[in-house]
Amino acid sequence: MDTLRKQLLLWRQYIATFLTTQIANLSPSINSHSTALDIGIGDSIESIVPFFDKICTLDKCPEFKPDFVCNIETDKLDHLPEHDIVFLLEVLEHTERPWVVAEKVMELVKPMGYLFVTVPSFLFHHPHGHGHYGDYWRFLDGHIPFLFPGVTIKHKEICPHMAVESNVKATSLGMCYILQKGG
Repeated sequence: MDTLRKQLLLWRQYIATFLTTQIANLSPSINSHSTALDIGIGDSIESIVPFFDKICTLDKCPEFKPDFVCNIETDKLDHLPEHDIVFLLEVLEHTERPWVVAEKVMELVKPMGYLFVTVPSFLFHHPHGHGHYGDYWRFLDGHIPFLFPGVTIKHKEICPHMAVESNVKATSLGMCYILQKGG
């Protein structure tokens, strides 16, 4: 298996562990009856997080069969309901204007609700994207709080144990955040 594929698999395994562990830690405020939304569903998280009765989905590509078809960056979202928990996993790097997406995503989180965000740092760049999505950004520690002002960081992990060797020093593949919206 080539190094890039191995990095991606390690990153995805890390995200799965992060999600299951951290959702369990949010109990009882988050439970199976909580409303959940997965934005950018490319790979559905229902198999990773079989915790909720239903996870609604949003994507701009109708072939993924999301519950809501819309472009989070350019479409109005005022017709969409707020959710107790929103998943924004490996999405921001595929948007041209992540600051616009961040503001719009927060409209979909209920007051005191949670937003799970994962972003790559030094995970390989794929300039031609994944078919429908370009690949525009990489994020460093500090970027996510800047994009989501006024939220509380409930938990943050920089994936240190999955570091890849560079010619200077080890670097992380990405970061995982749990943000909480104010009341």
